[in-house]
Order: sequence, then structure tokens, then C-alpha cells
Amino acid sequence: MNAEALCYGCHSLTGGTEERRAEVMTPAEIALLNEMKNDINRGREYRRTPLRVLSAHYRGEFEAMRATGRRSFAGYV
Repeated sequence: MNAEALCYGCHSLTGGTEERRAEVMTPAEIALLNEMKNDINRGREYRRTPLRVLSAHYRGEFEAMRATGRRSFAGYV
């Protein structure tokens, strides 16, 4: 939700500003990201999870995206 694949030149032109975020995300998405950012338990859960488990999850999501052509993935937790 909070990622945009851009080349270096386009990234330099658009920047990572609040204005850009408002252009590409809905207010509900921005509120959800802020809520997730402020959830201290979420960070603790990630630190307790072995890296191999996280890697396996995202590898599986990537392969599913390649196979189906979908453009989004399910986050861990």
C-alpha cells in the first residue's frame, strides 16, 4: 500500500512527500498506515518471527503474483 515502483528519475521528480501520498492513496489507506506505524506490538511480533518464515511468506506471495498476474500481496500477520 505504501510503495510505488519508480525509476530513479521519476522518483526524484515525484518525491516522497505528503502531497504525493495524498495523490495516490485514499484517506482511509493513509489512516490505516498511520495506525499500523503507531502499533508497537506489530514491531514486536515481527522481531519474534524468524526471518526464514517472513522470507518464505513473501516468496510465496511473489510467486503467486507472477503466476496469476495480480498486483497486490498479502502482508504477513
